[in-house]
Amino acid sequence: MIDKPFHPKDGAITSHEDGAIASHEDGAIASHEDGAITSHEDGAIASHEDGAIASHEDGAIASHEDGAIASHEDGAIASYEDGAITSHEDGAITSHEDGAIASHEDGSGNKWEKRENLESVDTKWKQFENWSKILI
Repeated sequence: MIDKPFHPKDGAITSHEDGAIASHEDGAIASHEDGAITSHEDGAIASHEDGAIASHEDGAIASHEDGAIASHEDGAIASYEDGAITSHEDGAITSHEDGAIASHEDGSGNKWEKRENLESVDTKWKQFENWSKILI
């Protein structure tokens, strides 16, 4: 469904406090305080506080506080607080609080009522794709 995020291994451009592009330890792209793209320890793309795209430890896509796309430990897709798509430990799709798509431990789909917030997940993913193209 979603490929690994763009993360160059050459490290070069860096800038802080202005939302410019920065890199840490692995040449991945990072920026803080403006919701721009950032990376941690694995060169994956991450951003916090603005619902932008983030990644943790596995280069998967994650975002918190805005129900954007998130992933934990297995690179599966997850989202919180808005009933968007989420997954736990097995990469299966699940959702909370709004009866969106859910599945546990076997990856099977249990579809309940959909919610308009799923569109916001698509929007965030499209923003990520646009950033990737610009950064390439």
